[in-house]
Amino acid sequence: MNTTDWYKEKRQVWYKMEDLRKLVEAEERVMSPEEHQTWNELNEKMEEIAKHIEVLEKMKDMRSELNEPVLDGAGKKIGNVEERAFNYQEALNVWIRKGTEGLTAEQRDLIRPGKGPKQYATAEAIDLRAIGALSGGSSTYATDVVGAIEATRRHYFGWEDACTVLRTGKGNQINWPTTADAASYTGALEATGTDAFESSDAVTLSSKPLNAYIYSSQGIGVGYDELEDADFDIATAIGTVLGERLWRAIATIAMTGTGSSQPQGLARAAGKGLLMGNCTIDYARMIQFSKTLDWAYLSGPKSGYMFHQSQFWDVMSLVATTGQPLWQPSMAAGAPPTFMGLRYWVANELTATSTVSALSRHMLMGDFSKFILRYAGPTVLLRLNEAYMKQLQVGFMALQRFDSELLNPNTTTYSPVKYLRRIST
Repeated sequence: MNTTDWYKEKRQVWYKMEDLRKLVEAEERVMSPEEHQTWNELNEKMEEIAKHIEVLEKMKDMRSELNEPVLDGAGKKIGNVEERAFNYQEALNVWIRKGTEGLTAEQRDLIRPGKGPKQYATAEAIDLRAIGALSGGSSTYATDVVGAIEATRRHYFGWEDACTVLRTGKGNQINWPTTADAASYTGALEATGTDAFESSDAVTLSSKPLNAYIYSSQGIGVGYDELEDADFDIATAIGTVLGERLWRAIATIAMTGTGSSQPQGLARAAGKGLLMGNCTIDYARMIQFSKTLDWAYLSGPKSGYMFHQSQFWDVMSLVATTGQPLWQPSMAAGAPPTFMGLRYWVANELTATSTVSALSRHMLMGDFSKFILRYAGPTVLLRLNEAYMKQLQVGFMALQRFDSELLNPNTTTYSPVKYLRRIST
């Protein structure tokens, strides 16, 4: 099936959901257990179709990228990205199994273009860079350990897309300019002959430091015999485990970090929006929550809502007073599903609906482009040759330098992101 066919099937599933909802409303009753089961099955079908569409659209983009030429330093074509990716994968698999000593000179140059071997004490290290970077910035990755680590980023840090991502080659501190402009500051009508600069308010120009804290997957040991004898893609298996560990850690700190000697978390920096009793969310409360945020922060391309998975399933069934569902599926290629007319992201680093505490953050709303994610340098893969030797194992570890900050956070009406928190009643 192609993308168009999947969208057609998605519409059919949506019509079935609508028919079920209208039937229950027309009869002024709640869903029966069988209808609930049908509704949940249709929901799962919608999610499954969405994943198929995402894969097909991504493959379409990758096909065009793989045909891009790779140029040497003199601008001469030496192949295309697909060929380069295959050679890179071959070299990386050799490195995973045998280390630097098993590489040819050409393979060393391919893994570390323009660089000699980097040593971390008794460890060998390589930068997990995009294959397309060799041809000028494409985002295509090899389908081995590199691709596995990047794939897990999508699964465990999917809400990264909502934020502003800053990538730097080094980890020097960056001072991002900000203003301490209060809610009461605004412009004014002026007249000729008056002092247009007279004001009782002063805007304070300042900056937010973005650092480069080191996060790791922590080490995993792989037996020498497994590296030698494995007849499956062991590089992808190692990359998947390292990626899950690394991106779970970074996604969690990016949401919950205190900002003191660690990244500032989005949920911790958000302003107070709505405190509600520990009860089920409804349309009236969503309207009440939305009113707490200035409309300017709901009109951007990265404005919307962010839910924990448990909260997301609650809001999916909400309807407006007109009977129109608040959640609407995507019906066109490239257009995401929406909630109350805005985009949404699921972030399980937020608080589950079953947990209530002073630091709970069950839902976020606002302009998430104001949240900066800083990646300093590429992800680095370490091969620890001696640390696990007593266990007859080779160690592997992934590292990433990272920081995050919310620009101009405050607890007034003009905070760019607000949170909803359930409280005990």
